[in-house]
Amino acid sequence: MAVLKNNFEDLLRQKFGVQSKGRLPTQQELAREIGISQTTVSRWLNQKIDRFDTSTLEKMCTYLDCNVGDLVYLDFDEAS
Repeated sequence: MAVLKNNFEDLLRQKFGVQSKGRLPTQQELAREIGISQTTVSRWLNQKIDRFDTSTLEKMCTYLDCNVGDLVYLDFDEAS
């Protein structure tokens, strides 16, 4: 079975032009800009998402200028 993952951090790095070791805005800043809670930002950054709220997905995709398929994906390499 595949594992559902997300590209949230990678898409944020692209948006801000930040390399892998570079600093992104704080979770609190991102939450305010996107219009979601800081807890939600944290869960996405830490791959701890277990359900999807359509409103959150819409806000995140709009903020990142991407489609849902760019944000979430199935990782078949981590299949158990």
